[in-house]
Amino acid sequence: MPLHPQDLLPQPIRLAQSSRYDTAGKFKGDDEEGLDAIRDEGLTSFANASLLPTLIQYLFLDIITQQTPFFTRPLVTGAAISGFIQPEMNKMLAYLEEELGDRAFFMDDKDPGKADFMLEFPFALISQRKWGNLSEYPKLKRWSEACCARPAWKESLRKGIGYNLASFG
Repeated sequence: MPLHPQDLLPQPIRLAQSSRYDTAGKFKGDDEEGLDAIRDEGLTSFANASLLPTLIQYLFLDIITQQTPFFTRPLVTGAAISGFIQPEMNKMLAYLEEELGDRAFFMDDKDPGKADFMLEFPFALISQRKWGNLSEYPKLKRWSEACCARPAWKESLRKGIGYNLASFG
């Protein structure tokens, strides 16, 4: 049985575990052929294995920039951020914009799926730290607003006292 690249659990077990707490099937998507589970897993893996590592590099360089003397900042971070990280991040956002299409959420129009939950944090990081021109991605902006408008999301922020990703570092 093949192992998932992000995990030590075989992929069928991992997919079964992801639905363990969703007994009503609310976050599965609406595909009758079962392909939504594969797409959901692909987008979740993309968030964890592609997008987040790039954003962690960006965050690291962002923090280093704040600690570097003013005159040497362009030498330390300019080429890395503008030459590599920003273009990579823009490619990834364009990919997500295309994947989202006209749906309210990545898996369907009614309810978010696992991918929506996993992609919200990287998108919030980009948005709150103002790392890109998000007006270039209107579908992602609409998706983020739909995620944040959910009563469950608002309640979780209230219980957890919200979060500010712009201030750490």
